[in-house]
Amino acid sequence: MKESQPKPDYLYHDQAYQAKRNAGFPGWDTEDVIQQSICEMSSLLDKISLSDSSNVLDIGCGAGNLSFWLESRGFQVCGTDISHQAIEWAKEKGELQSSKVSFITSDATNNLPYPNNFFDIVIDNHCLHCIIGADRIRYLRNIVSVLKPGGFYLLSSMCCEFPYPEGLEGFDTNSKCIFCKGFPVRYLGTRKEILSEIENASLQIIEHTEQIGQDRMNDLIVIAQKVK
Repeated sequence: MKESQPKPDYLYHDQAYQAKRNAGFPGWDTEDVIQQSICEMSSLLDKISLSDSSNVLDIGCGAGNLSFWLESRGFQVCGTDISHQAIEWAKEKGELQSSKVSFITSDATNNLPYPNNFFDIVIDNHCLHCIIGADRIRYLRNIVSVLKPGGFYLLSSMCCEFPYPEGLEGFDTNSKCIFCKGFPVRYLGTRKEILSEIENASLQIIEHTEQIGQDRMNDLIVIAQKVK
């Protein structure tokens, strides 16, 4: 992707999280969507072989709902998000339930505050489609750097197949991005394009499926493994 694409404003998530919290949401999504994500990730985890005490990174963790569920399965969990509001929310939730999940604010397109080869699993539940342009290359490289050799990258990301949706508010067919207030906020690449990005980051695709959604916006579900 070209650097000439409009620059994203990732920190808009701060305002969005504050608005959702004020509106009584349990996190970025409704409870139904959160439970759907948990079921989805549970199915992926059941397909890979690893210890229940494995180190897991929940990248783009938001208010921590998936992180707490992962902890309940026995994993050692870290959660990170670019939104300070989201991380503070997650920490407050964690204190209320005596959670040991470690939450840190970080920009995953710049660097991740963890040692190389540290995590057995990185879970990306709807974060990759928020990453725009050449930031996507840096983002995936950073994920690979913190994964152990043979570690797994589990992804659920929006995608979009040609012909692109007509009438989708803010969607630009040239950049394949949804724009909000002049900034690109979602990237809807095709299945082939996203899988190619993952493979180019030295991750081996183990399995992928596509769940059909409305307006040709689908969910791409991927199990990938860091090349040893």
